[in-house]
Amino acid sequence: MFSWQPRELPAGRCALLRMGHLTLWIWHVPGEWRLAALQEEQQQATEYRDDLPVPREVGEWIRYTGPAANSTFRLLPALPALPLAISPASVMHLLPASRSELFVGIPVTVRVGIPYGGDTLTLAEHPVQPLAKTWFGQPDDPRGELCLSLRSRARLDVAELGPADPARAICALRLHNPTAAMLPLQSLALPTDPLGLAQDSEGRLWTTDVEVVFKGGGTEATLRYVEGAEAGQRTLLTPPRHSAAAGNFSSRLLGGPGR
Repeated sequence: MFSWQPRELPAGRCALLRMGHLTLWIWHVPGEWRLAALQEEQQQATEYRDDLPVPREVGEWIRYTGPAANSTFRLLPALPALPLAISPASVMHLLPASRSELFVGIPVTVRVGIPYGGDTLTLAEHPVQPLAKTWFGQPDDPRGELCLSLRSRARLDVAELGPADPARAICALRLHNPTAAMLPLQSLALPTDPLGLAQDSEGRLWTTDVEVVFKGGGTEATLRYVEGAEAGQRTLLTPPRHSAAAGNFSSRLLGGPGR
């Protein structure tokens, strides 16, 4: 199981992380940290090593310098800062007056942080899989939103997503259609700022659960961010960027005509 706990890297040493399409080098130089990242074409098995020589041809090193730092740093999973435009890989319909739960895999972003003033200071964030930007809504729609496009094979059973993968977080979407109409689930814009990330005993990463209650017409919905019944069995790793779990939020979520 991949560990997201703090790591030690003595000055002069260089660490390597491979996760998803991301290759990341962390070099601790006396008085500073240096990071270099590369997006690979092929998916990679997750690997962390801190016994490698400093690479000489990695492109540009980004330097973070300041007072003499200790040798501790931390890798943490995070979600993309932009909302996600989630589109099922196959056509889905939500039957009238029904409820369903879908599990969606979301590629994580790796956050690199160091201790600072009793907290953790983020140096950089790197996605394990770059996602293309897309406009959710009509081009001239004032309520449209810039999102990241995620083509998802949403599953009814989390086991269908395969074994635990540190490069992927699982979001449980609780869907409720109280209307008398059958709703096509074409696409869904999901804000990520209110979602935290936690790890279960098997190493799976979970976001905060999301309840989606659709309104009449099929293009409006109410969002609620809630902790699942299993939350007490999971270890919180990354809190939400902006906590909003206690409220209800109305948003146009279903991509209907014109999406």
